[in-house]
Amino acid sequence: MLCVGFDSKHKNRDLEIPKHRQALINAIERDLINDEAVLAVFTEVQ
Repeated sequence: MLCVGFDSKHKNRDLEIPKHRQALINAIERDLINDEAVLAVFTEVQ
């Protein structure tokens, strides 16, 4: 989505995020699984 007149300072960073998608998902999942306050984690079977 392109917002006319909006110039992000983080354009290069935002373009890199999709390249690291699975690593980010794995890190978030690991963090949630190890958090004692989290009752359940539902993940997609691959």
